[in-house]
This record gives sequence, C-alpha cells and structure tokens, in this order.
Amino acid sequence: MKEILRQVMSQTIPIAQDEWEAFEPHIFTKTVKKREQLIRLGQISTEIAVIIKGSFRQYHIIEGEEKTTFFFFDNQFVCNYESILLQTPSNIVIEAMEDCELLYFKNETMQRLYRLYPKYEVFGRLIAENVYLCAMERLNTFLLNSPEGRYRKFLEHHDSQQILNRVPQHYIASYLGITPVSLSRIRARVARQARELA
Repeated sequence: MKEILRQVMSQTIPIAQDEWEAFEPHIFTKTVKKREQLIRLGQISTEIAVIIKGSFRQYHIIEGEEKTTFFFFDNQFVCNYESILLQTPSNIVIEAMEDCELLYFKNETMQRLYRLYPKYEVFGRLIAENVYLCAMERLNTFLLNSPEGRYRKFLEHHDSQQILNRVPQHYIASYLGITPVSLSRIRARVARQARELA
C-alpha cells in the first residue's frame, strides 16, 4: 500500500530510492468509517493523509448549518493545511462519505525531510501552491458566477463526473451554494439546453 503513496507523490516530483527509504518507515495506515470525522472542529491538525480508497467532504458550520467546501477522492491528499501550518484549531470538519482506507504521516516527519532532502521541500512548495490555486478557483467561482454559472463551471472540473456519481445531491448543492431544489432546476435546464443544441 505504501507504494501507492510513492506513486501519488511522484506525479508531482520524482522520489529517488534513498529519499523514499528515509520516509517510508514513518508512513502508517488508518481506516475511517462512513460519517466518521477525520478532522474535528477545534482540533489542531498534525497529520497529512492520502486516500487509498473512499471519499471525504470538507465543510464549515455557519449558524448551525453545514456548508460543504471541498471533496476528496482516491489518490488525493486530505488534511487541514491551514491548521497544520499555523497550528491553530480547525475551523472546518472533514468527514468520510464512504468507508475509507488511508496512508498518513506526521507533519513533523515532512518538516524533518525538508531539512534533509531538498526535493521534499520542493514537493511541499508545489503542494502549497496547488492548495492556494484550488482556494482561489473556489473563491473566484463564487464571486464571478451566478448559481447556474457555478454549476456550469463545476461541470468543466476534472472531478465533476466522480462527484456526480459518488456524492449525494444535497452535498453538491451545498458545495455550489444553492438549495437542492435550485440544483435540480438548474440541472434540468442545462440538460434541456444541451439537448436542443445537439
């Protein structure tokens, strides 16, 4: 299973054998049941995980209501990066949508590898840049698009089909900042327009 993590990391930057051997003993496995929280509200995060099997959603609780902000799937990293960097209590919850299998490691392990192997520092920077770009994409989508525009942008995203197939509609509606009823109407309208253009 640990080789899966190496493969995922190598999609960002190649990892030499000696670099991997310094890291491999510090990687551990974990299972998370459906609806179990990987990251709890107020928890200070110390771990970074990659999903071997399963899916998670990230949400904020605003005035008692859950607002979904992100989804994580197989072969993706999952963590509260802000809490890890700042060592502050988490203001989000990350909850399993399915039974999940994870590989994880401590942030302190990665910090040590940064000092020993420059390539890991490059890897960390590239991951941080990706987190930033994802956050900016989400922000711009909400600032610049109507609800229907947000749905159309969502359909262009590389994970959209996976989300539609694996995520309940009310979570998708929350992710898009609309009600499930509005999402149903938008989906029907977009599908009708696509048929008319075909």
